[in-house]
Amino acid sequence: MLHALLLHLLSFSVFASGVIGSVAVYLMFRKAVASAPPLLPGLARMFPVFGIMTSAGLLLMIISGVLLLRSRDWAFWGQSWLTIKLVLIVLLFANAHAWGRPTGARMAQALVKGGMPPAENPEVQGALKSLALFWTVQVIGLVIIVSLAVLKP
Repeated sequence: MLHALLLHLLSFSVFASGVIGSVAVYLMFRKAVASAPPLLPGLARMFPVFGIMTSAGLLLMIISGVLLLRSRDWAFWGQSWLTIKLVLIVLLFANAHAWGRPTGARMAQALVKGGMPPAENPEVQGALKSLALFWTVQVIGLVIIVSLAVLKP
């Protein structure tokens, strides 16, 4: 059981680092749109790295969570806090692929197309607003997952 718990905590650390790292890069990216456009390509290359970390962390969390459940003879299976946590994990993963990736691609296309400074480009500004909402959802989901895991209401 100890190995499964350590793997679960490690995988959560990888997942949380991916989310927090992505948010930090997003905030730097947003600032660079207005004040330092030459930094945008380098910052944009960092998003996929954190996306991989987040996905890998989620996958490992699911595997280690199953190992933890098995080590406790499935005692927590069916409890509402665990069901909500599992649904949130799936929703955050789906959110990243259905909303985050397409919005990031839209941002990249708008920046490549150019024609005007990024701070004045309505496509860039729209993608930034969409990404702000996306990251808000992801961070709130992360906080709820942690709360459920710790409090087990």
